[in-house]
Amino acid sequence: VRLFDSDDEDDWDNKPPSLATLSKNMVSLAGEARRVLRQAVLVYLQGPENPNFQRRDATPVVAKYDRVIDERFFDCLFAAPTEGIDEATGGWQQFLREEAVRLANAVWSRTSPPSARREKARAKSEAVLYGGLRKHLPDAFPTQHSKERSS
Repeated sequence: VRLFDSDDEDDWDNKPPSLATLSKNMVSLAGEARRVLRQAVLVYLQGPENPNFQRRDATPVVAKYDRVIDERFFDCLFAAPTEGIDEATGGWQQFLREEAVRLANAVWSRTSPPSARREKARAKSEAVLYGGLRKHLPDAFPTQHSKERSS
């Protein structure tokens, strides 16, 4: 399957469905990962008891995530013709996971939650981050079954 083929090269509105589908999927995955990162940061910064998800405390972290995503989006998208759609999607999910974890780790190591229960805030924040990423980016996490086969 050639992702960039078109019957009429001058017809820019006639986008190949597979590339368009991949692009939409990548945007959707990035949005989900962004939401998960934001929630995890808010849980950590505000404490795990009653975080207010309407507050903007996570805005600087999310803005960094958006910049990194913007920088890599097209590289990943345009790698699909040579790598294949499944590999490109898996690579994108892995990238989103790694960057979300990197940014969350920076928050966890450089800031303190408002309560004296730092460990509880960190544990809850990690649960939100990893649980959400595992749910929305399944290809970014090797399965236990594949780990057993490779051992």
